[in-house]
Amino acid sequence: MPVMARFNEWLDEEGLIDLPIPNHKFTWSNMREDPAMAKLDRVVVDGEWEERFPCCSVLGLPRTTSDHIPLLLQGGLRERRKRMFRFESWWTLCPDLEEVVRGSWEAGVGGYRGARCVAVKLRRLKRVLRVWGRQRWQREQRGKNFLWL
Repeated sequence: MPVMARFNEWLDEEGLIDLPIPNHKFTWSNMREDPAMAKLDRVVVDGEWEERFPCCSVLGLPRTTSDHIPLLLQGGLRERRKRMFRFESWWTLCPDLEEVVRGSWEAGVGGYRGARCVAVKLRRLKRVLRVWGRQRWQREQRGKNFLWL
């Protein structure tokens, strides 16, 4: 098994969350004419940290002299209300929904079995769908050229 696949499996086993970097798919490049690119730089938190700092997000800053991009963790403390998960009906019209759900559901959960395994998978799927839905919505809105009145 490749090293990064083992690392990602370990993140899942430990219940760690790799915060998304919505403005950068890759964080490293060898900066050649035909570049090799990878996501090497990450911000990883646990569930307790995510609960305490729900307003935090990661932003990839412009690359300067390094072949890595600097990452900015932004946000802060805010009184958190439990945010209800809502499945958006328009998601069913997206051809990649099934792939997103399958990818999340089939990912490993470490040594968990039974109800705990299902609970871990559902919690992860909820996070994945929230991020995917937000990114999908932003892409759709960028593609529209209209003025709200």
